[in-house]
Amino acid sequence: MAEPDEVLAAIPRAAELLATQSELASLTKLRAEGLSPELARAAVEQVILRQGLDHHWSADWLFTRDTAEQASHPLVAAFHARVIHSDGVTEIVDLTAGIGSDCAAIAATGIKVIAFERDPRTAELLTHNLKSFEQVTVVCGNSELLAPASAAYFVDPARRSGTRSATGARALPERDPERWSPPFSRITSLSNNATVYMKAAPAFEPPKDWARYSISVNRTLVEMFTTNSHRGNYAVAIDTRTGTTTVIKQYGESIKSPVDISLGSFIYEADPAISRAGLAGQVADQLGLMCIGSRGMWLTGDHIPDVPYLRTYRVFDQFAVKDMADHVSHVPGVAIKNKDSQHDFALLRKASKKPDHNSWAVVVTTVGEREVGILVNREIADCPE
Repeated sequence: MAEPDEVLAAIPRAAELLATQSELASLTKLRAEGLSPELARAAVEQVILRQGLDHHWSADWLFTRDTAEQASHPLVAAFHARVIHSDGVTEIVDLTAGIGSDCAAIAATGIKVIAFERDPRTAELLTHNLKSFEQVTVVCGNSELLAPASAAYFVDPARRSGTRSATGARALPERDPERWSPPFSRITSLSNNATVYMKAAPAFEPPKDWARYSISVNRTLVEMFTTNSHRGNYAVAIDTRTGTTTVIKQYGESIKSPVDISLGSFIYEADPAISRAGLAGQVADQLGLMCIGSRGMWLTGDHIPDVPYLRTYRVFDQFAVKDMADHVSHVPGVAIKNKDSQHDFALLRKASKKPDHNSWAVVVTTVGEREVGILVNREIADCPE
């Protein structure tokens, strides 16, 4: 097994070679330059894994293929840590530490962390990645057997089998919480006497008396973060390009738009975290807009709100879906946005008689009680009045 510091030292040369050569040629060259086969393979693998990561990750960290896919993005981990720190936690046990993105973010707030990782190779990388945090203790072992009594736990239960198909594809997500590792019953038993913070798939429904944070990254829903430490319903929209995190908290009962709605000059696509949290009505009410559709994805109005969690489109036409081809014949192409409808995407694409397009789109949704197609353009500044 190659030592982490040796791998880290070999990465720049591996990256230089991979920029102009194939993976096999790069491995051959590294071995010719004196690296062991194991070290050459590890360095090349790290370069390839890093190609899918952004600048928020530390350049000194090391990954495995599975942990690079499963770990919390640093900005998501930072949000977890803020929630935990705001609850006054001083020590926490991470039962499923992985490569340590959540451990690092939590430790950065000054909280003492005991990090469990049962896979020896991952535990070695975890130790390397967290070596700058004196208040972190890494334990290689089964957390279900070794975890000490604690006032607080963090857990990201494994929801996949850990195996891959012959093609290398990831295993399907496990939808039965009792088949997670650790199972959800184990997590809830901990919550009887301790504070628990848990990551789960976006569709997971937490217990009713637990707080729920629907989290998106770059407008893609990534997780449901939940805890028994407090209550509340939140939408959390994270943009890695700007480094911003927007948190919207639910106040009072859900707000529903009236049935009698007229389409405004603009429609707005809500961040999926807002839709998942059921907060589209509240957002619309706060911004002087109205909801359309059935899934909390779309709002409408006559002005452009200066908020990062709505994507604005100018409305040009609305029509019966069956008449789409006639109403889009004059534009070069259209994107089809049908997630708020029961219509099949392929059939809508065929009915439009148009190719895909980056600016023009047809939104299929309901306005009031009528299902309509709405021709829109997202290039607001360039659209003719």
